[in-house]
Amino acid sequence: MVSSRVRGLLLLTMLLALGCGGTQDRHATSALSQSEALELALSLANEECSSKFSLAPFDGSSSPIEFTDGRWHWGGLDLAGHAGLSASVSFDAHGN
Repeated sequence: MVSSRVRGLLLLTMLLALGCGGTQDRHATSALSQSEALELALSLANEECSSKFSLAPFDGSSSPIEFTDGRWHWGGLDLAGHAGLSASVSFDAHGN
């Protein structure tokens, strides 16, 4: 049986991957650097997690960020994460 916390995290992961996790159109004119992309990914994941669970457990050591097929990808399912929380964030090279 899947706990409500795990169901919530799976929903959070899907929403963030689909761009419904509170991202705003940043109208960036240049591509984000790796450190800027990591900062944005952590901010988005912690913002969404904080609104749902009152926790902001993600930091730079949580997961590496990778640029693949024109998109930044961070996170994934991590059952051993802080308080059992995990997230996945994806956005284009400009942070959208």
